[in-house]
Amino acid sequence: MKTHLNQASFLREFSDEFREDFNPAFFYRSDDDIITELQKVILSCQRDRYFMIKVESFEIKTGYEEILNELRRDEFTSNRAKDDKDNRYNYVNLKDSEIKLLIVNYYIRVYDGNPDNPENTKRLRVLIEVPRIVDKYYFKIFGNIYSSMFQVVDGSTYNNTSSANSKNQNVTTKTVFMAIRLYRYRKQLDTVSHGVIPCTFFLSRIFNKPVLIFIYFLARFGIYRTSEIFKVWDLRVSESYDPNDSDRIVAENHGIYVSLPKFIYEEDQVAQSLMYTIVNCIGKDANINNIFSTEYWMSVLGGQFGKRTERKGLSILDSFESIYDLATMCDIHLPYEDKDTIYTLLLWAIREFSALRQKDIFDIAFKKLRYPDYIAALYAMKMSRGIFRIADSGKVTLDQLIKAINIYPDYLLKQITKDKLVNYQNAVNDLDAIHALKFTYKGVAGIGEESNNKGSSVPPAFRRVHPSHLGRVDLDTASPTDPGLTGMLCPYGELYGTSLSDYEEPNTWREKSDELLRQYKEMCGFQEAMLFKRELGFPIDNSRMALLDDAKDMFKSLMEPVVVIENELTRGMLYF
Repeated sequence: MKTHLNQASFLREFSDEFREDFNPAFFYRSDDDIITELQKVILSCQRDRYFMIKVESFEIKTGYEEILNELRRDEFTSNRAKDDKDNRYNYVNLKDSEIKLLIVNYYIRVYDGNPDNPENTKRLRVLIEVPRIVDKYYFKIFGNIYSSMFQVVDGSTYNNTSSANSKNQNVTTKTVFMAIRLYRYRKQLDTVSHGVIPCTFFLSRIFNKPVLIFIYFLARFGIYRTSEIFKVWDLRVSESYDPNDSDRIVAENHGIYVSLPKFIYEEDQVAQSLMYTIVNCIGKDANINNIFSTEYWMSVLGGQFGKRTERKGLSILDSFESIYDLATMCDIHLPYEDKDTIYTLLLWAIREFSALRQKDIFDIAFKKLRYPDYIAALYAMKMSRGIFRIADSGKVTLDQLIKAINIYPDYLLKQITKDKLVNYQNAVNDLDAIHALKFTYKGVAGIGEESNNKGSSVPPAFRRVHPSHLGRVDLDTASPTDPGLTGMLCPYGELYGTSLSDYEEPNTWREKSDELLRQYKEMCGFQEAMLFKRELGFPIDNSRMALLDDAKDMFKSLMEPVVVIENELTRGMLYF
């Protein structure tokens, strides 16, 4: 009996068994993820030092009628509608949006020295219209259908090693709110003990202002605590010094002497930077009594921003600590203790500066995909700008706080329709997967974000294909002009959370330095024992002593300047 083969069935079964499946993570969209990211950035905007902004609770409304009632009530109570006839939510909107409603309940307060004044506190209810996902991938906003694409951004830090125009080495970490840029400079330090000697120091550019990075730490922790955090051993600040002690590097400013052991200064760039910062920030008003207080360094920080007062420094420090958001902290591939505050993150970045400079900024393996978080960032930038502006003004009123956080409910929807990453959907076929896989490097806090400004165009190197794109970017559908900048993701690729690889950040200096120090100390101790033996009159092997000297010099040269002293005292590291 002859068997008739069903060709179509055979091809289908063969394809199902042997063809590799698409990765479903590339096709997953969820408005709940957008709400989660919004909650993260809103929680990151909380303040409690200079003034208080506290999130008491979140509410989510999903029903059409309850959403409409909330919006109608908010329109009336916020005085945006003069009377009930002017309330736009009393009428049928022909260009409706598919939304969920996120309600944030705030407690806000200003400090004027009178904690019992009821006029200084208020509870505020802020509504946010969040777009729903419709038909798998799309938004329906104001009657139109929009398609959003993935954005490829750096996973944690990037550097300027590819920039031919940059004269100074820098490493940048981008948060939702702004970029934290860290620069390393090499200059000369004029000392009273050893003349003019080379010096390395670190400078930051935050709030578009260059500031020696250690000023932020000194304003928060003072000299002793900062030295302890960075493990800068035996830093001394005094009114005098011993001119016969050649083992210490001593610098002076306005009658105050700052010194470090010569070995530590030469081997640790972080110790150099801390010493350089303290010496250069000693003003005429400094004395041995106030130089160790955080109040003095608060005023120094305020002076960097135009007003040398403790109050100004406090407001700057409050803003500084608030630019590190929850979403950024979760995304960085580091142990929690190395990223739980902006101070621990910068401690890591300073100590691993040389390793971070080696990162290939064109390698897509070190990047991540953004989707719900860049939508949340559109709202975060509006809110953070208002809060930073208030903090910078120096005088805060309750009305200013209300104005900063009481944003119109449909603000996010309007910003989404204007964003380059969200396009009006006019497809005439049902190839949804094509739209779901689109990506770009441009967009919110990305490359060429301010492409209309001079000098901010995308460098040509980013427009090219990189070997790391293989298996991650579909080269057959790449843009003909910018193949490395825009295109489609490979649906067979792997995703690790939002990252395109499971890489780990460089964070190995503790282990390497501990081993080098152990061997270095062991040889030093053995050499001292041999010298003691010679002093007692016993013969020793001079050739072995020479080998020990050579080995000791070799280990000393191998020790990375940024890790030597840190690792000696790394046990019992303090976290904040």
